[in-house]
Amino acid sequence: MRTSVRSMWQRSFADSLSWQSPIALVSRPFWRSPSAVRTGARLRPRTALGLVLIILLLSAAGWLYLEQTAVIKEAHQSIGLLQEMQKAQERDIRYLQVQVAQQTSMEQVFRYAQALRLQPEDRVDILVVGPLVRSENLAQAR
Repeated sequence: MRTSVRSMWQRSFADSLSWQSPIALVSRPFWRSPSAVRTGARLRPRTALGLVLIILLLSAAGWLYLEQTAVIKEAHQSIGLLQEMQKAQERDIRYLQVQVAQQTSMEQVFRYAQALRLQPEDRVDILVVGPLVRSENLAQAR
């Protein structure tokens, strides 16, 4: 009887120190050792540490996910605001283009000239200077 208890203890200790594959964790309850079924349900320290680490990892992953979601939401709001500003600027550009077209139309220019009391000339004098042949003529002209 003594050897069987001792060998069972050695086997359970060796099991707790060895790494278990994920399939082994799914195939039997991972929170109980084979010897714990007889003595009562107790959590092994290695299993408890593993559960705490899994919970911490899942918490960190959830926190990172929420942070990234907040960053993406803020960027989306900024993009929406910039798109609204771009549409407003395009409307302003079109309005200014219409204003420029109206200001430069011939009727508007004619009305502006009349408001300044500018009259069209009846006669235009054009002064034409012929080419000088020699530099001596230039000296005489001075």
